[in-house]
Amino acid sequence: MANANIDNAKGHLQAAGQEAKREVKDRLEDVNDEYQEAKGKAKAKLGDATEKLQQGCDKVKDYVKKNPLTSLGIAAAVGLGVASLLNRNK
Repeated sequence: MANANIDNAKGHLQAAGQEAKREVKDRLEDVNDEYQEAKGKAKAKLGDATEKLQQGCDKVKDYVKKNPLTSLGIAAAVGLGVASLLNRNK
């Protein structure tokens, strides 16, 4: 009788272990699917940001080519402003 109970409990534990293993596998697949989806969205956003940055760089280059002296004045003013802010704490 005791051996039958032990065998019965062993069978239940093995079945529970197999069920837990299947559940973990299913959840891991779900997490992997979500990861792949998030990765795809991140790549798309990175592509969009890169494209916008390139467009901004192109606009700046065009402006500098058309207005070299104004661009130089703006750069000097920005440089002086940054230097002033950096030296303010000294």
